[in-house]
Order: sequence, then C-alpha cells, then structure tokens
Amino acid sequence: MAEPEQRSQQFAFAYRASKDADEALGRASAWAKSLDLQLTVFVPFVRPPEGGGCCGIRGRQWEQLLREAAQDQARAAKRVLGATATGPVVVVEGTSVSEIVDNFVAGAERVLMLPEKASASPFSRRTLRQIARQGGSAVRQLPAR
Repeated sequence: MAEPEQRSQQFAFAYRASKDADEALGRASAWAKSLDLQLTVFVPFVRPPEGGGCCGIRGRQWEQLLREAAQDQARAAKRVLGATATGPVVVVEGTSVSEIVDNFVAGAERVLMLPEKASASPFSRRTLRQIARQGGSAVRQLPAR
C-alpha cells in the first residue's frame, strides 16, 4: 500500500460497533498516530424517508430512534479509542451513503480509510467496492496488521 500524500493531514474511518470494527479502529488509530495524522471517526446516519418506520413507529419518532442509535455507535467508538484518539468522533447525516461519504471526505479533504473486511465497516461489500472505485486517491485501504 502506498503511503498517504503529504498534503493530507486527516484520515476518516467509518464506524459501526462490532468486534471486527473495534479491532480495525484500533489499528487505524495506531497507524494514523504513527504517521502523526489526525483520524476522524464518523458514524454515517442515513436519514429515513418521510413517513418511514418500523414496528408501528413512524415519522419523526422513528428518525429520532435511529439518530439515538447512531449516537450510541459514536460513544462506542470513543470507548474503543480511549486515550489513543487523535481526532473527533462524529455522527454524519445525509440522505444516502454516497452523499455522506462525498460530503464528509471531499468537503474537508480527508482521506477515507477502508478496512479490509466488510464486517469492520458500516458499509456493505458492494458499497465498499463502489467507494474504492470512485474515490481514487481520496480512499486508502487500512494497512494489514
């Protein structure tokens, strides 16, 4: 894997709590710290469509439940990072995964660090492949152990 470009001072890692994600997040944090780069961890939150819901819960109440779940994920990432955090942990909202990634990464000139396993990401395998193809130099694979 190629080293990151010198102009990039920030890396972004998308997080959804799981054993694989916790391990990958720890490696991402250590890698960024070893290169003296800031790692911003983000939890993607795709806003549900108007009137969407589940289990008899609709509209704003459903959206609020999903938003609270995303905030729980952010708290889990903070616990995993503990004192090793080199940057913030945030919830990033959008109407689609593509919009979230495009706005969050490109807007701040961050490089998105992708884990090698889909189980360590909030994104599906298909979405990970799509992000890697479309992202060009704005996407890096998390270095192997």
